Parts: sequence; structure tokens; C-alpha cells
Amino acid sequence: MRNLLSLLFLLLPVGAVLAADPARLAVYVFDGDRPVEGVALRASGTELGRTSTDGALHRTIAPGEHRIQLLRGEDELATLPLSLQEGEDAQLIVVLRAGAAPRLLLESSHRAPRTLEAAAPAGPPGRLAGRIVSAEDGRAVAGARVYVAGTPLDLRTDAEGRFEVELAAGSHAISILAPGFSSQTIEAVEVPAGEEKRIAIELTPAGVEMPEFVVIQPFVEGSLAAFAEERRTSSAVADLLGAEQISRAGDSDAAGALKRVTGLTLVDGRFVYVRGLGERYASVLLNGAQVPSPDPTRRVVPLDLFPADILQGIVVQKTFSADLPGEFGGGTIQLRTRGIPEGFVLKAGLGLGHAAGTTGEQGLGYAGGNRDWTGFDDGSRAAPPGLLGPALPSDPAALEALGEELAGRGFGVRRRTLGPGSSGSFALGDVFEAEAGWSLGYLASLRHSQSWDHRTEQRAAFSVLGNGQLIPLTRFERQRTERSIDAGAFLATGLKLGEDHEISATAFEVRQTVDETRIDEGVLGSGNLERQFLLQWTENELFATQLGGHHALRGEDGPRIAWQITDSRARRQAPFAREYGFSYDEGFDAFFYNGQNLIRYENLVDDARQWRLDLEWPWRMGETATLTLQAGLDRLDRSRRSSIDRFAYRGGRVRDATSIDEVLQPGLIGPDPRQLRLQRSTQPTDAYTAGQRLDARYLGADLRLDRWRFVLGLREEHNDQEVRTRPLFAGPEVAPVVGRVQATDRLPSAAITRSLGENAQLRLGLARTVSRPDFRELSEAPFIDPQLDIRVQGNPELLPAAIRHLDLRWEYYFSATESLSLAWFRKDFDHPIELVRVPASGELLGIRNAEAARNRGIEIDLYASMGKLGKLPWLPRWMQGLPWDQFWLGGNYARIDSEIDLGSSRGTQTSARRPLQGQSPYVGNLSLSWLHPQGDFEATLLYNVFGPRIAQVGDSGVPDVYEQPFGQLDFTFTRRLAPGWSMKLRLRNLLDPEQRYQVGDAITRRFHKGREVQLALEWRR
Repeated sequence: MRNLLSLLFLLLPVGAVLAADPARLAVYVFDGDRPVEGVALRASGTELGRTSTDGALHRTIAPGEHRIQLLRGEDELATLPLSLQEGEDAQLIVVLRAGAAPRLLLESSHRAPRTLEAAAPAGPPGRLAGRIVSAEDGRAVAGARVYVAGTPLDLRTDAEGRFEVELAAGSHAISILAPGFSSQTIEAVEVPAGEEKRIAIELTPAGVEMPEFVVIQPFVEGSLAAFAEERRTSSAVADLLGAEQISRAGDSDAAGALKRVTGLTLVDGRFVYVRGLGERYASVLLNGAQVPSPDPTRRVVPLDLFPADILQGIVVQKTFSADLPGEFGGGTIQLRTRGIPEGFVLKAGLGLGHAAGTTGEQGLGYAGGNRDWTGFDDGSRAAPPGLLGPALPSDPAALEALGEELAGRGFGVRRRTLGPGSSGSFALGDVFEAEAGWSLGYLASLRHSQSWDHRTEQRAAFSVLGNGQLIPLTRFERQRTERSIDAGAFLATGLKLGEDHEISATAFEVRQTVDETRIDEGVLGSGNLERQFLLQWTENELFATQLGGHHALRGEDGPRIAWQITDSRARRQAPFAREYGFSYDEGFDAFFYNGQNLIRYENLVDDARQWRLDLEWPWRMGETATLTLQAGLDRLDRSRRSSIDRFAYRGGRVRDATSIDEVLQPGLIGPDPRQLRLQRSTQPTDAYTAGQRLDARYLGADLRLDRWRFVLGLREEHNDQEVRTRPLFAGPEVAPVVGRVQATDRLPSAAITRSLGENAQLRLGLARTVSRPDFRELSEAPFIDPQLDIRVQGNPELLPAAIRHLDLRWEYYFSATESLSLAWFRKDFDHPIELVRVPASGELLGIRNAEAARNRGIEIDLYASMGKLGKLPWLPRWMQGLPWDQFWLGGNYARIDSEIDLGSSRGTQTSARRPLQGQSPYVGNLSLSWLHPQGDFEATLLYNVFGPRIAQVGDSGVPDVYEQPFGQLDFTFTRRLAPGWSMKLRLRNLLDPEQRYQVGDAITRRFHKGREVQLALEWRR
């Protein structure tokens, strides 16, 4: 972290010197689906340059009002007014259309995407007539197909080889295809206005192939249009979120953003359930690589760890393809970090937040360190020397001194006034281009944020009588104050050598520190009235470096190679966590210390190294078919070390103490049997090491045949993973408890896409994948799940679950940014892995393979402009005059049904058949956005709701605990202020409904999340 920070600050003076005010304008010109070279760009009468072979032109331009002209030769293609602001990044996409005005789309960093108007080509249309004959003998070629670039025309010659068509005046490219003849393209066929142009065409036998017309749409990185185009052209069923959409919704991290995606639900604010399947069935990739998790009992990375401002976008791929890891259940979440900017970037932002019921209120706290605001402990929680060794001091005096030193660190909870949330960010980037055709760029950023959350919860747990009546076992009130400190540093560099070679490197570190203080008061586990305290500081950190490249060996039609090496480390530290309790005495009407206390030091390090190599080789198979062969190799090596060291003060009972400070004082700690002595209480299962080697290879074929696309793949994975559980500091004579899985899986996949015209397509996906047990699940040694706070016992006999997938989706695209989709899916599981309650003294969960499960559902997704509403004839005149085209409507809905059959693995669970834990029967999102045409304002109202889902599986006759539906209404508003300045207002959870968990009609947990207001100010140059 410190190395990255130093590097970023070294770059700061460089950026200050290079700072500049002009706007940046990129123009891309296409004739139908081909890039157009040599189009001249004029701004206010001054020519700025001409488009390259890929139809692109990049220029800086002074801010202000401009009259933009595009000319090809002497012909004026388009003229339009364009207002540019200081520091604005704008891209103008021009698609020429025969017989109509060009289609113009403007993408900008300062405004929403919009379609511009341009004058239609001057003059009446003309006619093109021609006759096609064989160059060999002059015979007419009947049935030849004639295409006019930039139009949907598909003409066929008659028996005499003739054709004719009405076209807009101007220059056109004509292509001819005929069986038994070589294809031919004739460029620059001039059709005069109001007149007829006749041409004679001779076709020769032989095989000169017509060049394929491919649309390559360039868009602003992370824009809605860019990700909509990727969704359209992908071979898989996928949902995508670009940086533009994430920013518009105002979500601060990846977890919050993903709850907007069709069929996804957010659980516990950290884990994402895809199509109702738990976090076990959602794998996470970072720029295509697997990264480790700082969670000691789960392989999935908590997604709230990734701040939204380092993300270019998120792809949720819901159908499996051979280039993805074989552990695929609900889908794969692919996080993409930001890349190299197109020009100079320098920006800074500050924010403040207010949380109802928290900010300015009295919360809980304790004496921490002086640097807690940074998220780094300054040593206040570090273990004293001699505490974490193989054994505590044997000398009574040394042990007494160690116990007194640890007690002197402070255990007491105090009230404190909670301040506002805050955030700060800084980013710097640039790109340097050389005339030799290479460019070098970088992007660096720093961020820090802090937030507080104080809430009071009502909690309860129940048992059941023989008549089915529920009776309470525990009932208590929880007061909790949580302080979250997020920090991160990000650096990306990229070298581009011409159009065929690109090498990039990324390094980043994200940290999330949670400082929690908690008091539970009520009838707790003992059945008596108690008061229990928890003080816990947890640091989660993920550091990753990536180096990769993309290489086209013989241009666009030759082999393409991609490679990547990723080194990553996840770390979790929880130093000096403290727990202790008091019991109520009715006679004195007071709580007295009951002897319960515990101190924990937790540490986890998870290292991963992955390298992968991917090859694509496109082949042309005639005029209308292409075949792309795919192959790849992938190796992942992981190692994990996890330990928990526990201590407690045991010995003489301290009487009449009503605070922990009265208990842990020097006079009461010592060697005397009546005094408290520090003892180690670490469990034999509190430490383990684990490793994994995963070798994979795959083959694939992507066949495009007219309106059809077939993608077939086969992935083979050899997995070898092992976990070894043994006591901390145990000698070689103590044998570890070992769990191991070795298996080779061959995983087929198929995706079929059928084009249903220019704007619609139908997709079908089939696949077979696996879900493997995690490290700790393979050991029969019991452990405490830190999320569930329940003992869990692993199972070395666990089998990987096998999953069969079937997906069907219809998609319709109204424009480059508007779409509608309908989907149906089904997943069948063999031997799914489930947590079930097993008979034991106290609560114990076992990990078992159930017999079978299924999951199926439908999904609907819509995003479109409301401009067409203003044209409805039955609307009142005043409503027709409203700016409907400035409003955008988005919505998605998923209806999901699942069932699991536990069979003989039921244990003591109430139901052998039930829905999957965490699966909501419905999930819905609705958004309404107002996008000002000049980009001065932007406002979005968002609503998210999910249906009731099982939060805790019922046991011993007690019904399942259901989390009840929760509807969250959010609002974001962005206002452009002075040049370079903008303001964003975020309102969270405006309705603030009660969050409830129920078992039958009884409530087991209830609380209010609280409303939040965040105001951020950003400056950009």
C-alpha cells in the first residue's frame, strides 16, 4: 500500500505540468458497417484532420460553440452545431445511411448519450440499374445477390442478369455474390440526383473473396452504449453494468451496484446471489483472473470490498463458456477495472454524508488508536511480546505482568457522538502518442472514505412444542455501532504498438476496516437476563498485480493471442477482539460480571498466482460464413494460512463488579488462586493450512453462418486441493486432520444465437459445470463460522456438485442504448452441498451432499427512452409537449422457483424438501432517469425489492426463518456547476421500511436501516 501511495504522489507533479484545458473530440465514421477512411473534419471552418483506416480521428479542440462539418471529397456528409466544455471527453459516432440522413450518436463525459440531428443528403434520389454477366462467355448471371453498403437492400438479378433500385444521390459501394463466381466489390459508384446510373458488371470464376463488413462500434469507456453493444454481440447470456450506469445509480461499491442487475439479490450487504443461488454458486473474476478471499470460511470475495470508482464495468455471465472457470452455478461476476484514458485526466472529489439515527447521535465506542481514521491500527491492538508464542510465560511474575499489560489496553465501552460520513478521491492520468504509431498511458487514483452506522435491533429465537406452538428461547435487544473505513490505491499503465499489439499492467490495493462495538441485552443462551459486550476491529485487504497482453499476429484476420499473469494476496486481521458478559441480579436490580470473557487474535493470508494463455484463429469459409477456433491454458495455485488464537482470564470470581474496569485491574490479576490468571483457550481446530492446484485447458469453436451463430466448447480441469487442520504450535507428533479432493472434470458447453432481423435475436445455452467444496468444508474438525456464529463441522467425504444448465433468451434492441429481453432458465443439481443441522450438544451445522436440487425462473429486462410516449395521439396536447425524450425508463423482474431434496442428509432439519436457502421468489428493479440534453442536470429515481427468502433453515420442528420483502427507494441528482465542477446528491432508503425476519408469525429480528444523505463535490480538469 505504501509503495503504491508513494508512486502515485510522484506522478502528481508530472500531471500538474501537463495539465491543459482543451476538450477532446473523437470522431468515428462508418458507411453502414464499414469504417470510412479520409473523411475530413472541420470545426468552425478549420480543418482538423481526416479519419484513419479504422474510420477514427482524435483531436483536442478549444471549448465553446462549434460548427462541425464532415466531408468526403467534395461531398458534405453532415453539418451540426456542437457545444464543448473545458476538459470534456466527447465521441461522435457517424453512421452513413443510403437514402437517409446520417445517424449521429454523441457520447460524452459531461452529458448523457444522445442522438443528434443532421441534414439529409441534398437532392432527390436517383436510380441504379445494371446487368451482370459472365466474363468467360458473356452469359447472363441470374440469381446473383447485389448488396449496397449501408443499406438493408439484398437484391437478386432476374433471368437476364438485370437489377435496378432507387438510391439516394451520392457515392455507393456495390457488392455481388453469385454461386460459381468470385465475389466482387465496386467502390464509388456515383448515383446522380434525379437521374439513372447504368453499370455493366462481369464476374469471373475463381475465388477472390468479398471482404466481410464488420461493425466495430467505438464508445466511451464504461458507457451505456459500449456495454449494450457488448451484450448484443456476446455469444453468452449476459447482463452488463457500465461505469456510467453505476455512477447514475450512485452505488459506492460493486455489491450495491449488482443488486440492480436482473435476477441478482444482495445478502448481508456483501454477497451476491445470482438467480437465487447462494454465494457458493457465484464466482468472481477480476479482469478475467480468480482472486483469493479474505473470508476465512468462504471462497467468494466479499463484493463490498471493491469501490465503484475503480471499475470500468461489471459483466454477469449467466451461461457457461469454456474460457471461464468450471466452478459455475448461478453465473460468473466479472469485475473490470478502469483502463488508460484517451487524454489527460486530473480530478479530485470530496463528500459528506448524514445517516438518520446515526450522525450527531450517541453511539458506542471504546479507546482505540490515534490512527483509526486511516483504517490502519497504530499498534494499540497489537499483541504484547510473549503473548502469541508457543506457550505463555511459565514464570508467575512474567505471566502476571503480561496479563496486566493486556488488561491495560482497555475493555470498557463508552458513549460517543458519531460524526458524519466523509470521502475523498484523487485521480491522475494521461496518454502519450508518438508518430511512429505507439502510445503509452497511465491512470492512477487514491480514495478514502469513512461511514458510521448505529442501529438497535430486536432479536429472538424459538423452539416448538408438541402442539406446534412456538416458544421463545432467546429474546434480546442488540445495540451496535459500526465504523467502516475504506481506502484504496490503483495504478494502470498500458503500451499500445500500432493496432495489433497491446501490453497492460495493473496494480491495486483495496482495504476495508470495520470497527464494531456491540451490546446485547436480554434473555440470551443461558436463559437468564444477561448483558454481553463485543469490541472487534477487522481489517480486510486485497492486493493484486496483473500483467497481460493482446497480440494480432497477422492483422484482423490472423491469429490472436492473449496472455495474463496475476499475483494476488488477500489478508484478514482481527487483532485484540474482546468479549465479556454480565448477568442480572434481581435482588440488587443490577448487572454483575459473570466470569465470561474472551480475547481473540485472528489472522488469515490467502495467496494466489494464476497465468492463462488464450488463442483465437478466425477462418473464412465462403462468402457468408466464418469459423473462429479457440484454445487456452490456465493454471491457478493457491495457498492459505488461517489461525485464531484465543485467551481468557480465569480463576477467582470477582464479585459485585458492575463494569469490566472493576474486574480487569492490577490488584485482581496475579498467581493467587483467588486472582484472575491469563490462560490460552485456543481450540485445536483454530488453525489450518490449505493449498490448491487447478490446471485447465479448453477448446472451442465459434461458427457464424448467415443469421446463425454456434459456439461449442469443452473445458477440462484437474483439481487437487487439500486442507490440513492442526493445533497452533503443535509438534510433529500431532497428526493433522486432512481433507482432500482430487478430480478431473470435463465440462461441455454450447451456445446458439439466431438473428431475427436487424434488431432482434434468440439465444440458447446448454452446459454442465461443477461446484467444489471449500477448504474448511473438507476437514471434519469443527470450526466457528464467523458469519453465522455457529459451530460447523466439515466432511472429508464431500463430493463436488454437478450442475446442468439450460437457458433461453430473446433480445430486441431499439437503438444503441435501448433494449428489451425475455429469458427462461433451468438448473438441475446432483449432490448439491448444503449446511444442515445435526444432533449435538449445542448448535452444530454439518456439511452434507443432498440428493438433488433444481432452480428455474424467468427474467424480463427493459431500458428505453420515453420519447415515443410524446407521440401517442390520445395524450393531451400539454403532455405531448413535454420533453419525453429526456426521460429514460429501466426495469427488470425475475421470478424464480427452486427446491432441494435433502434425502438421507436431512439431519434434524424440519423440512426435507424446501426452497434453496437465500433464494427469493421474485426480484425487481425500477429506475426513472431525467437526462438533460446539454448534460447540465441528471436525476435518477431507483426502486429495488426482493421477495421473502430463507435466512435460516428450520430445525427440530421449528419452521424456516424467512427474511421478509424489503423495498428500497433511492434518488441521485447530479448538477454541473462552473466549468470543471460538478455536484452529486444521493438519497438512500427514502422509505425506510422495517426490515423483518420471521419464523411463522413470530418475529426473530427487526430493525430499520435508516435514511442516508450524501453530498459530493468533484473538480475535473
